[in-house]
Amino acid sequence: SLIAPSAQASNWEMLYRLSDRVSGSDNIAQIVNPPGWAGSTDASAGLDINLITKSLTWGLTADIGYVTYFGETELENVPRKSVKSDLEKKTRDTDYFVSSFYSIAPATTTEFTDLGIIENDIERLSYGADAGFNHRINKRDSLNFSIGVSRSDFTEASPDVTPNRSVTASLALIRQFNQRVSGNVKYSVQWYQADDPLNRTEFLIYKNTVGTDAKLTRRFSVTANAGAALIDNYKADPLFPALGRDRTMVYGFIGDFSLEYKPFNDTTFNFFLAQDVFTDDLGDLRATQSARFALKYQISGISSFNLSGCLSISTGGEDDTSPPREVWSISPVYS
Repeated sequence: SLIAPSAQASNWEMLYRLSDRVSGSDNIAQIVNPPGWAGSTDASAGLDINLITKSLTWGLTADIGYVTYFGETELENVPRKSVKSDLEKKTRDTDYFVSSFYSIAPATTTEFTDLGIIENDIERLSYGADAGFNHRINKRDSLNFSIGVSRSDFTEASPDVTPNRSVTASLALIRQFNQRVSGNVKYSVQWYQADDPLNRTEFLIYKNTVGTDAKLTRRFSVTANAGAALIDNYKADPLFPALGRDRTMVYGFIGDFSLEYKPFNDTTFNFFLAQDVFTDDLGDLRATQSARFALKYQISGISSFNLSGCLSISTGGEDDTSPPREVWSISPVYS
């Protein structure tokens, strides 16, 4: 990493990152009859530029990478690029933020239907922005609000991918019970629309959770959240779209649990479990269970080494006969 010298009234920081992420799955392309085990490596380099003043912080993050597939798969090797900008303004009682992003990356499995992949070199173009604030009501209570818009498109037309747009708004009330324990209540709603005349999927996802953060000791802390998600889905028959759309409503449990342990001042270990719900291209409820770990070692004041891993399993509803979708990954990162 490299940090530039400080200016008089503001600090400029410049840091670089090098990483290589390795992942594997017995169904990496998410198709009905997978040929066998396959994996991928994602080698990337990044640059962070930050401007920090007493009340204003601006940051720019840029990444370039190259994804290489190996094993029993016909997926093409592809490059990826991304850039993100963040601006934060601090006042006595309220902090405001606004950010924007743009990325070009391989189309992920969430864009594939159960028919499998026909075009295997499709790239996804994503861009969007979000804004919000954190208001301190009093010494114990604070209110967070954010709203974001995003759009996804693809470099080639294919029956396996669908351009889409979404708007998400969230609200959270946080109470600090004491110096070690806080509680929260969170609400969010997401509107999604498929930008395809033959796939007129549109849905609203409502989520409500309650949770707590507890710092049990100087080195050990836990976080837990639990709640429910309600999905209101509208979908047209792709063969007869003029007949209108059918409405379905599904719900499911969501929650997460995480712990952080710092055995030494320069070493941090994190473990995370979560379950979330979403609708697939057919408008059916799917549940995703995931487990992650992360180990961070602070080499010096300006550089660190991170090792993280993740296992994710996605399953369908009662009428879904497709096999679970399982993906694992491991990622070493030096910054």
